[in-house]
Amino acid sequence: MDIIDAKLTIIMATYNAERYLDNCLESIARQTYSNFKVHIIDDASKDQTLTILKKWLTKDRRFTLVKKHEKNIGLTKTLNELIKTCQTDYIARMDADDYMHADRLKQQIDFLNTHSTISVVGSWAQEVDEHNVTGKVRKAPINHHDIEKLMIKVNPLIHPTVTFRREALLQTEGYDERYRYGQDYALWFRLMAEGYRFENIPEKLLYYRLPSTHIEKRKLKFRLREAKIRWRGTKLMRYSLIKRMVSAGIPVIVGLMPTFLLKYALKLREKVDPRYQ
Repeated sequence: MDIIDAKLTIIMATYNAERYLDNCLESIARQTYSNFKVHIIDDASKDQTLTILKKWLTKDRRFTLVKKHEKNIGLTKTLNELIKTCQTDYIARMDADDYMHADRLKQQIDFLNTHSTISVVGSWAQEVDEHNVTGKVRKAPINHHDIEKLMIKVNPLIHPTVTFRREALLQTEGYDERYRYGQDYALWFRLMAEGYRFENIPEKLLYYRLPSTHIEKRKLKFRLREAKIRWRGTKLMRYSLIKRMVSAGIPVIVGLMPTFLLKYALKLREKVDPRYQ
């Protein structure tokens, strides 16, 4: 397959991803849109991830292992390394434990080709747990206005569903390396503050891995980091002090809740959260 004139590069960092990696790469290889490259950096995996990757390099020459880190440096820095390797008009994100709907790339490329004012396009996603049991459909606001309105309350895009115009990432110099996690949310604030426009396709174009223990893992430290991202992000977007305080305060309150109360609160939230309606 000719990849010399590829229009899209998928960037993916792997770390101890052996359990789901084959399924992920198979879903990429079977896309109905084929004019793409896949750039992968392995972030010092200790399992069979590298063996699986090498197998795919021989199966599909669109896949490239850019580098193998000798020491784990985290997703944020690895993604920035990957962005620098891309020369295509579009860059798509993917995580090694998720898998794509067969038409994901086609729909997003078609959308960007016909909506010149949009720089970032995501989609909805089907939640899948560690046992491949499907859960809720994770939705997202569709148009830019609704995405911007929801920004101060929740993360309005699902990171591994997103395809960017490369120029937008280059203008904002990629992900903020102060954040080992939550780098996507911080990036949305920066891109939006610079005037870039967003949209989500209202289709389940990704199967999004969400372990059943994800709530227990999001302790106070996770929430404090989110509060910091919101505080800095709302400042970039020039929100009022009151809005900034409310936005940053919500994750702190959530982080202080005991697990049993948090689970109950999240069930109630899902009844009004537009991402699940």
